[in-house]
Amino acid sequence: MATIVTAAALSLVASVTSASATASGDATAQTCWATGTPNIDSYNDWGYGKVQKATAPLRPGPYADCGTRETLYKDAPMTIYCHYNNKVGSTWFYVSAYPNWTRGWIYVGNITWDSAEECW
Repeated sequence: MATIVTAAALSLVASVTSASATASGDATAQTCWATGTPNIDSYNDWGYGKVQKATAPLRPGPYADCGTRETLYKDAPMTIYCHYNNKVGSTWFYVSAYPNWTRGWIYVGNITWDSAEECW
């Protein structure tokens, strides 16, 4: 038995796929910003670290899908305010990083560090 696919059926599939991609992108954006920004005045035991990879992205949220706020380079120093384990089990640090002392999130595998309190 042959299956006949109409233009209307293809159009429906395309619109559902497009809506799913948009919803997925919206969900990523919501996850990135829903985490919030820690109040650095709430933490007393700031740590210090540096980038251990050739480059490492500083992100606006603690997820790989959150985009890049700034690219950091090997041995760039940073102040570490706190750490956070996200919903997928990855550990991220909220930092202020050289050269512009931009604040953002960096993945644990990209840095060496001494200590940090838990965020929230």
